[in-house]
Amino acid sequence: MALFAGVRAACLYGRALVRFHQRRYQEAVRLLEKVCQLDPHHERNDLYHAYLGRSYLALGQHADALKHLSHAYDSFCKRSHLLREDGEKREFAEFLTAFSSVLGQVGQRDRAQEVKHKVEEFLAR
Repeated sequence: MALFAGVRAACLYGRALVRFHQRRYQEAVRLLEKVCQLDPHHERNDLYHAYLGRSYLALGQHADALKHLSHAYDSFCKRSHLLREDGEKREFAEFLTAFSSVLGQVGQRDRAQEVKHKVEEFLAR
């Protein structure tokens, strides 16, 4: 049963990414929520939550965006030094930028500046 759930989650994740990049954020949210339920312990769970948070941010749902982006933050940062491909690096910078934005929008300006500085450091490497 777990194998089937993992395969189903991977398929849904692919569909969710397509919706996200098409700016069909409500559909992306629906799919990503299912992915997180089906495969909550996947090694890339942080990426699921990062896209889910960015989708909620695009919809203006800041509390949900903050919840999911915060969930992804620590594990995403811990493996940032492993990112080698330009696409992975861009994805990480976009995630940090979204996290900084939502922090600012919910009034956590100091933390937003801290994360924004992390983006600048990362891009300067």
